This record gives sequence, structure tokens and C-alpha cells, in this order.
Amino acid sequence: MIIDKPTTSTDNMTDSLNKRFVNDAQLTVLGNTSNTNSGNETATTIGSLINSATDKTTPVDADYLGLMDSAASSILKKLSWANIKATLKAYFDTIYLLNGWTTTATAAGTTTMDITYTPNQFWTGTTTQTVKLPTTSVVAGQTYTISNKGTSSACVVTVQSSGANTILPIGWGCAAVFTALQATPTTAAHWSFRKLNKNTITATSYTTDTGTSLNCDYYDNFIITAQAGALKLNNPTGTPIDNQLLFIAITGTAARALTYDTQFEASTVALPTTTVTTGCLNIILRYANERTKWIVLGAV
Repeated sequence: MIIDKPTTSTDNMTDSLNKRFVNDAQLTVLGNTSNTNSGNETATTIGSLINSATDKTTPVDADYLGLMDSAASSILKKLSWANIKATLKAYFDTIYLLNGWTTTATAAGTTTMDITYTPNQFWTGTTTQTVKLPTTSVVAGQTYTISNKGTSSACVVTVQSSGANTILPIGWGCAAVFTALQATPTTAAHWSFRKLNKNTITATSYTTDTGTSLNCDYYDNFIITAQAGALKLNNPTGTPIDNQLLFIAITGTAARALTYDTQFEASTVALPTTTVTTGCLNIILRYANERTKWIVLGAV
């Protein structure tokens, strides 16, 4: 049996996989298509979209960037400019404290620095202080400047590694830059130092000799203010370099006999054999690498 239906009607047609009905609005949409399927977006097409987007010179905190979240199955997420700034600041603050200084009075105590300490440390006062350089979060090449701004020769700042190994005692008026030679430094060998000016050690008197105190790696000036007996100058410790200078000033409570170890050598100037009553005797020496000797340049 055939049922006659108007040709404008779909009543006798069943919707199926290969026959779909659309309304007028849907038909308009279809008519506006390009008839070309461009496919899914790719890295190239997304890159082109970004490249053709309008520039923004200065981002603000409410702006967002897209990123792949490696901690969440690599899904797409957004990251605000405010959070980018906060994350970068927290990271770089632990590595490069480019500005800032701290002034502290010596107190015959020990200060253990950590990564939050400013890179420029100024010490004032009239007594001693031990300063331990940081270790945790320190990276190779990181530097700290320690300055002794004390007002007395008794003010000595002894800089140590975190493991309490002495790197350099700093006399008053001297400063030094300390550089980490490796990450997380713990020993003196993990740091290098560069003195920014002459380093001075001062003592009242020695009962035997100056061998342990006359360290040419540490000190440039060695001053004795009231030598009470005969004095032998032992060979300086440390590793001197060619043409390094050493200044020794000795004031005796009376004329005091002076003798010298094997590395001291006269030139056209003789090595003094006594202090001048209660006057100050000044001796200038130069290290001659080819002779492994400290040569006297002058004595007055």
C-alpha cells in the first residue's frame, strides 16, 4: 500500500544515520561553512595565532599565561603574572642578594650566617667576633664581603666555614671578599678569599717567637706594641707570592734583642738585631720567590 503524502512533508521519511533533518537556522549555519575541514589545532597553527595576536608591552598581575602542568598529567592550566613574579622572587632571593648590608657590633661571640643574610656584613666595636659563613642553599660562585670597621686593634673578626674551620682572621680596618668554590660549602677549602686592603695583626708582647702568628696568607702588617723580652722572628707560615711585602713594627719596653729564622735575609740593608729602647722599629721585607727568602728592604 502506498500512502500519498505532500512532497513538502517529511512525515513519510524516517530519520536515520544517512538522513538527518535540520531546521532553517541550522541550514543557514551550514550554508555559511567553507566546506573545508581545517582539522585540529597544531603547534604550528597555535604559534601562528600567538604571532598574529596584539602585543602587550607590560603585563599586569591579572594577566595569565598558559602552561603544561607536569604534575597533573600534562594538562593545560593557566598561570597569573602575579604568581610568576612571586615564584621568581622567591627563587632569586636565595641566590642573588645583590643589594643590602648589615652592621653589627662585635660581642666576643659567634654569628652563624645562613642564606638570608645580606652579602655585605660590617662589624664594629672593640672586641672579637667569630663569623661562620653559610652553607645550605649556597651556590658555587656566591660571594660575601666581611668588613672589620672596629675602632680598636682588639677588634678581630675571625671568618670561618660552617664547619668551624678558620678561613681568615680580619684585623681592624680590613675587609675581604669570600667566594664559594662549590655548592653547599662546609670547609675552609671550599672558600677562597681576597683581601681588599692590608690586614693587620696586633699583639702586646711575645714570650718566645711570632711563628704561629706571622701568617703571610692572612696578614700584611705585624705590630707588637710592648715587647717585654728578646724576640725571634720565625719563618712566616702560609704560601707567599713573588714580591709580596711584609711590614713588621716592634716597640719594646726597653731595647730588645732580635733574631731571625732561615727565610729572613739581609740585602744592602742589615737585619736589625735590637729594638731602639722604647721607640718603634719598622722593618719592611719583600718575598723573593727565586731565593725563597724574605729580603729586608728597610729598617728604621
